[in-house]
Amino acid sequence: MTVGCLSASKFKRLDWKRRMLRTAEEIMEDCYDPLLLAKLRLRRRKLSRLFPGEIEDCRAAPGPHSVDESSNSHLGNVMLFEAQIMMDRNELPRAWYILDGFGALNRTKPSTEECRVLQHITLFRARIRRYSGDYCGSVRLLMELYSTPELSKSVLPGIISQLSSVRCELGETGAAMSLIQPQNFVSSAWLEIQGQARLLSLASAEAHFMVGLRMLMSNEKAFDAAQSSLRTAKEIYRKLEGVYREIPSPSIISVFRHFSVAAGLAMIAHLEGRFGSANLEDARSYWQSASDIAERMRGICGWEPGFVQMIIAYSLSDITWRLGMPMTTANLIEQARELYARAGRQSFWFALALWFDLVEDGLESNGLDRISTQRYDGKAKRERISIEE
Repeated sequence: MTVGCLSASKFKRLDWKRRMLRTAEEIMEDCYDPLLLAKLRLRRRKLSRLFPGEIEDCRAAPGPHSVDESSNSHLGNVMLFEAQIMMDRNELPRAWYILDGFGALNRTKPSTEECRVLQHITLFRARIRRYSGDYCGSVRLLMELYSTPELSKSVLPGIISQLSSVRCELGETGAAMSLIQPQNFVSSAWLEIQGQARLLSLASAEAHFMVGLRMLMSNEKAFDAAQSSLRTAKEIYRKLEGVYREIPSPSIISVFRHFSVAAGLAMIAHLEGRFGSANLEDARSYWQSASDIAERMRGICGWEPGFVQMIIAYSLSDITWRLGMPMTTANLIEQARELYARAGRQSFWFALALWFDLVEDGLESNGLDRISTQRYDGKAKRERISIEE
């Protein structure tokens, strides 16, 4: 029954998760199973990370030694969690090295549980490569994983989402679009499915958005051609925004994705105002909404103002300049410059590093000074975090 409660705690809303966790802990008061107790503690730690301040963490306790495939798989899941904590802190090399510690007991014939852990480790490493700016390395790992026989269903949505994002960042929008199977991503039935389905909806919106963005970055007069992709992206983003806005007690992952949606809508409104005939005040409002979510996210995570606040301030400066507000523009650029000096460029957020170039090039073309010294593509190649395999 404890196992069932732990599985059930992965679904529904926060109050349900609390109840399932509490029920499992009550059951374990009269039962001593070292491995099950270790899984229960790990589940509490995971929920504490997802809902900081809502679910109390527990002091990490050593789990059972790896005496069989089940206990070894649990050890791997602990390593995945510790690696995620390092990724949250942007300590990517440490996250990579933590994952080096896991291996199947029988490396020539790992168990089903161990295979699942190994697949998640490869997916984590692909994310680390992506967030460090090594998109080609990320694609290589994802393609290797995608071709794995007996691929775990729990890994597949993450592979598709990450691979689509990385292909987009590399400018391979056709390859990204081919990964997203035709679906009615804006149907209520699709969006009501939690977690993984929403992740694929977001990946579809991002791929369509990147098609339009790339068109405009290569030809500023291509707005009419880009509109179809941007409209599709906007429709999915809007549906997702409604879903995330209505979640009463969102997890930190939901808040992250809500920001990605809000930033997507802001960038589309910005493009419509800059290259089309839309009112740039609308874009200004969308960026403010994204800023509100970013501040909520920052408060939850305890982060200092950084890359996200920089890109919002820089985007707003482009809008205020075009609206004829030079003093406001100067203040926003100075704010962005200070944040850029602290945070630099980052690859965690979809399209925002590329968006930075669009904003900066636009401001420079109007006679305003750049706040960076090189373009995004060069940055990704020269300042990639070094991770030895």
